[in-house]
Amino acid sequence: MARLLMCFLLTFFFPWQPLGQSLSGQTAQATVTLAVFDFEGKGISSSEAAALTDRFRSVLIATQKFTVVERDKINLILEEIGLQMSGVISEETISQAGKLLGVQQIITGSIGRIEDTYTVDLRIVNVETGKVIQSISENTSGSKENLIALLERLAKQLAGLKVRLQTYRIKIFSDPENGSVYVDGKYMGIAPLVVSLEEGVHEVRIKHEGYREWRGKVKVNQSGKLVAKLSKKTARKKTWFWIGAGTLVAGGGIVAAVLLGSQQTGGTAPEPEPIGLPPLPPGEK
Repeated sequence: MARLLMCFLLTFFFPWQPLGQSLSGQTAQATVTLAVFDFEGKGISSSEAAALTDRFRSVLIATQKFTVVERDKINLILEEIGLQMSGVISEETISQAGKLLGVQQIITGSIGRIEDTYTVDLRIVNVETGKVIQSISENTSGSKENLIALLERLAKQLAGLKVRLQTYRIKIFSDPENGSVYVDGKYMGIAPLVVSLEEGVHEVRIKHEGYREWRGKVKVNQSGKLVAKLSKKTARKKTWFWIGAGTLVAGGGIVAAVLLGSQQTGGTAPEPEPIGLPPLPPGEK
């Protein structure tokens, strides 16, 4: 009887709590242990790809949602099994490396560049099964600042954090008017016009017939306007040559006319036969 009473008192004053639940009543969320292999560079150097991977790792760590293995430890394990951190790695090899590293997941991927567009492709592999559990592919245009911003956003999204992309309205004018506007390589329309751009650095080009192309990088962090003053092209004198029947023509004017004929000895040379007119310069009738 006394024993039953004691159990009742312990249960009343020290209520049972499930494992993993704190005294405050909130369940402690276990972090995922993962490794990030250096992204493969396609159109960028391997050193740039490694630096961008380090930035991606840093943001993952800052979210406090993951336990991320250090880069040196990854290199050490991969050297033991005769692999490099970047490049194409089979699912079987990834699983083997992951078990040696003691991680649950491995992130591999690549960063490519085609003209002004960057592409980020990521794969998340479950170490236990060796299967890809998630693939991510996104593009961004403009500068490397935009690429870094994309990598930071992807890292936060993997951590389950909501990331809101801020956009701003930018009024673009050209002097003279009616310039063709391109933003990050994409045709936007004829100036003046209003475009909505995401926060970051964007490349703007404006073309107008008879004027030099205007090009510049614009940092967008608030709404505003851009006025581009185009300069006229320097007039170039057309120089072209036509040689026919001994006549040399440049720029539409006869520079020299040397009529070819057989030289006769003794007596006066015969009057040369007319050879006709040279053709008109291109574009003239």
